[in-house]
Amino acid sequence: MGAWGVALYSDDYAMDVRADYRDALKFGKTDEEALQEVIRKDAPPAGSEDEYVFWYALADTMWNYGRLTPEVREKALHYLETVQEDDRWDSEKTWERRKQVLNKLKEKLLSEQPPRKRVSPYPVYRCPWNLGDVFAYQLHTAESEKYGVKGNFIAFRKVMEAYDWPHNIVPVIQIYQWMGDHIPTLDEIKDKPFLIVDTISFSKEYAKYWFELSISSKRALSQLRLQYVGNIQDDQLVEPTEELRKGNYLGKGSNIFEGVFLYWFLEMKDGKWNWVTRG
Repeated sequence: MGAWGVALYSDDYAMDVRADYRDALKFGKTDEEALQEVIRKDAPPAGSEDEYVFWYALADTMWNYGRLTPEVREKALHYLETVQEDDRWDSEKTWERRKQVLNKLKEKLLSEQPPRKRVSPYPVYRCPWNLGDVFAYQLHTAESEKYGVKGNFIAFRKVMEAYDWPHNIVPVIQIYQWMGDHIPTLDEIKDKPFLIVDTISFSKEYAKYWFELSISSKRALSQLRLQYVGNIQDDQLVEPTEELRKGNYLGKGSNIFEGVFLYWFLEMKDGKWNWVTRG
């Protein structure tokens, strides 16, 4: 068990239970659906040494949201009355501190819970780019300055799209093997090859889909400082399906995006063959 202190949530497992219950509510689940989802996902087998941790965290979290049910309350109170954790802690002093935490939890669960709190759902954002849209991106970080390429442009194209947490729809892109001191025209790059990932985590069929660009809002999109170049249609574009949107594509965010490109550029500049470039 990943506990690092005596507090209720100084424990990886307890934190996961709290987060999963909160996420279920923020995904729009009903109170009962959220409860059953967390039980299905996180509850340990009966008799497990972690069982009481689960019910403590669930009861406390549900109480905080004004959704504690009598059944969950009784489960947690049962463990508070019957479980002795003294062998879990390395000293009598630590165990005494833990008992204080558990006594406060018991008092809390026996008290009247707050009114049921309204939970705001996670926002949903869908990047508005079309399949085939091409953008230029200007290298601007300290890393690009270090290698003498700051201010240069690279180009990429949307070829598919994917789901990104919590439930955004973001572009899957291909990055052209091109870099220059200006925004390219479509004619300059349309016949250029792409960076291709070919690792154990990718099937051969979808290895050409290189990079998932995590964009969670209009503001995040504007911060990328992209220049629209145009649209290129060919047989490498793929109409997204539910299965493809759920795929596992590398990369998130503009900083990683720039760092990965610089790694590729420097390796190719030295004539090396590496896992980033395949062909």
